Amino acid sequence: MKKHAEDDPDWNSQRMKIIGLGESSIRKSYYPELQLRLEELLRKNEDLNAAYEELTATQEELRQNYDELARRERELVESKNLLEAIYNGSPDMIYIHAADGRILDMNENVTMELGLTREEILRTVPEDVSGKDYTTSMAMAQMNKVLAGASPEFEWVAKRKNGEEFPVEIRLRRLELVNDRGEKEYRILVIARDLTRSKQAEQALRESEEKFRNITEYVPLGMHIYQIQPDGRLVFSGANPAADTILKLDHTRLMGKTIEEAFPSLAQTQIPKKYRDVAATGENWQSDETLYSEGNIQGAFSVYAFRISPGTMVAMFRDITEARRAALSLEQARKKMNLLNSVTFQDIQSAAFSLTAYHVLIDQINPDKKISVYLEKEKILIQKIVTSLNFAKDYQDMGMHSPRWQTVSQTFLFAISHLDFSKITHNLEVANLEIYADPLLEKVFFNLMENVLRHGSTASRVRLYCQEKTDELVLFIEDNGIGIPQEEKQMIFDRGHGKDTGLGLFLVREILSITGISVRETGVYGQGTRFELHIPKGAYRLNPPK
Repeated sequence: MKKHAEDDPDWNSQRMKIIGLGESSIRKSYYPELQLRLEELLRKNEDLNAAYEELTATQEELRQNYDELARRERELVESKNLLEAIYNGSPDMIYIHAADGRILDMNENVTMELGLTREEILRTVPEDVSGKDYTTSMAMAQMNKVLAGASPEFEWVAKRKNGEEFPVEIRLRRLELVNDRGEKEYRILVIARDLTRSKQAEQALRESEEKFRNITEYVPLGMHIYQIQPDGRLVFSGANPAADTILKLDHTRLMGKTIEEAFPSLAQTQIPKKYRDVAATGENWQSDETLYSEGNIQGAFSVYAFRISPGTMVAMFRDITEARRAALSLEQARKKMNLLNSVTFQDIQSAAFSLTAYHVLIDQINPDKKISVYLEKEKILIQKIVTSLNFAKDYQDMGMHSPRWQTVSQTFLFAISHLDFSKITHNLEVANLEIYADPLLEKVFFNLMENVLRHGSTASRVRLYCQEKTDELVLFIEDNGIGIPQEEKQMIFDRGHGKDTGLGLFLVREILSITGISVRETGVYGQGTRFELHIPKGAYRLNPPK
């Protein structure tokens, strides 16, 4: 075997020899040809490098184009999904028709509304799913308008599978497409909206307007209608016939005027501001008595103002001039009657007191037994007269003054302060209870406790307590006396029933009834009486303990 040279060959010197440039060039005659080939190779190398760079740039461009196409494809898919969601999620019924009227597609709402399957709908013509007297030719006439470039909108009657008809609003639009051959094709987009609720609302509105018109026309109360303007002016916009009659005024000449111009006397009152507040906020306002004096309009009126729509309010009024005069006359008559009764009561009481005094004097001269018997009967009659007078006075005062909130425990203590209650203990478990009752509530407790002293015989204890229920509060007043027999429980509150005058418990029931409080007796005979006062919601309150 040949041994390799221990030193690496000098390739550069070998190259120089070959091309004839070295000192020991092998073939200097080949130099020009080799030089040309070398230059050609160098040019080709440069061309290859340029082509490579161009290829690299093209590859980058292709990659960018691919990314752009991928992005657009994603956007297209998203857009398609969005359109499908809108298409199928629309509350309207959407059809796609061919130019010849055939149904090509529809959204899910069509199948749900009509109760038909997709395959059944694709086989139908317009009159199959339309109401009576709505034909296919009528539908095609509308579609031809669309193909001609119009965008018709009209009402139609659709029909469900079960034959039920319902109103719809139809909108038609032309869709322009390009087929695979590059030719234009037209489709018809049909959007049908169910008008059932809308028609029902329109009908309800018409009925409401008709009712309001009837009320306005025939109600005996006057009505003024005002509208608030953007600049804050309150303008008169109408009145009902009753307003003309009540005020003896032709309201048509007030149309378009502000409230201050229409009724100058109101300008210095709170009414214009109150009316504006009603029109702006919808909060109702009323006045039990409004006095007006101008020209032919003189009198007192009760007014109730309310809003009928944003910015529009109605002032409903009633002439109370005659009622006010009657009330004043009645008040004067009542005062005169009270004065007469007061004088009469005093005269009779004075006479009764004098008779009693004479009886005392007669007793001092020791009349015989027969006369004494007659005198005792006279004393009883005099006492009845005095009792009847006191009842008449209490009954006259009942309802004369407005009811008020009264503390039960305090009022009860005031009542028994006029009685000899030294032998009877009382347990009041109503320290925080107040009830809304006539000022004669003290008389109620007085009569009930007087009843205990007179008829309770063995009573030594009285207890007051209460129990709140769903819609009322029951106040219990019970004692441990003899009680009331079962057969008398329904009669004890009747006028004239009882051992004495029979007026005490009757007066109790009448006083309590003024504020809706009822009373009954539910005790057990032999164990004591128990009166229950049933106080309605709103007529009692339990205050927090102090």
